[in-house]
Amino acid sequence: MVPLNRRSGTSSPWRGALTAAFFAATSLYFAYGSAVDFFAEPSLAQLRQERAVIGAWPSVPGRLVKLTVAGVHISGSRGGHTEYIARGEYTYQVDGKTYQGNRLSLDGSAYGSEFFSDEKNKLAALVPGLAIPQPGGGEHRDYSPNQLVMIHYDPHNPAISILNNKDAKPLWVLWENGVPLYFWSCLVLFGIGMAVMALRGFGRGLGLLAEPGLMRQTAGGKLVFGKGLPWFWLVNLFGLCMAGSGGAMMLNALQPVPGESGGCMAVGVVIIGVLMALAGLIVASYPTFRTVLEPAARTVNTEFRHVILPFVAVYKLRQPLGDFDRVELHAGQPLKSGQVEWRASLMSGKEKRHLELLSDTEFPAAGGGSPSRARDLARQVAQAAGLPLVVDGKKEEHPIA
Repeated sequence: MVPLNRRSGTSSPWRGALTAAFFAATSLYFAYGSAVDFFAEPSLAQLRQERAVIGAWPSVPGRLVKLTVAGVHISGSRGGHTEYIARGEYTYQVDGKTYQGNRLSLDGSAYGSEFFSDEKNKLAALVPGLAIPQPGGGEHRDYSPNQLVMIHYDPHNPAISILNNKDAKPLWVLWENGVPLYFWSCLVLFGIGMAVMALRGFGRGLGLLAEPGLMRQTAGGKLVFGKGLPWFWLVNLFGLCMAGSGGAMMLNALQPVPGESGGCMAVGVVIIGVLMALAGLIVASYPTFRTVLEPAARTVNTEFRHVILPFVAVYKLRQPLGDFDRVELHAGQPLKSGQVEWRASLMSGKEKRHLELLSDTEFPAAGGGSPSRARDLARQVAQAAGLPLVVDGKKEEHPIA
């Protein structure tokens, strides 16, 4: 038998709790691994110091003996795209000793690009006159240019060298640290939320917590009608991820790349990023709501609250109970399952408006019409509001049991 206040069709809490526990454990595990990997990498200060040291290395003439231009296919939701990357080998001499090296630049961006036209221009500055046909995804082309180049080497260890020690993407705090921390925080928030849902499910399964009901009565006699959306925080979290993705797109488009000009493509990416960020912020800030009937104050309130930040009341709409003249319970047409959808609302005949308080689906009473459980809940509402009850178009003379 379904408890009077429990939403019909509510499944056993164990299945949902186990599912939530799985997602919580998986997301928190990946968050832990990501944090370990992040702190194992050189810090932003260390990278900047390394660039400063390499930028001061002395240089000697050398020769670029081999150049490989590869098209690397990057998978994506729309079939992916091809990035073009150059690799090379060079030789140089320091104090009469010959060395070999293969590091072309600080971060690869000086001789790599998503657009072949940009890649071709970069390599033309490195090896003038070299004709390079466009490679396809997964294809590479080898060249032996034997081009004279300047090689920068570590004066303390000449075997360590680099061809281009200047051109690289700037190290922005927002990009290098802010973006990873933002999405890591979203992952942790997802894991914590799933863990809370799992604990609540286990608590209900063990009988330590009550099942979520259609309404609940507080110690002060208020009736609280929840909308039954315990997962709504996922919608807000999705909005946060969308906003972060839009912000990351803007940062990436505005970050200067050596040898490339932003052009119309960068402007388009920034516009898309701005729109995505704004849409994400709207979704992230969208509140859920509940209705509270206060018999002592003779008011009914619609409270809008943020799920992730429940202490923030976005908006509260207060209406006097005097604006309504009855509580009405109505059952709709039977569904394919044989159940009917019923609704209990505060009604105002004069202004022809209503405020829905309760709704659910269940099997109708033996004689048809609204289910008996729905009638009992509607009587509780009518008693608290001090209003007459109309069931399926018929007024009950004594709605209070």
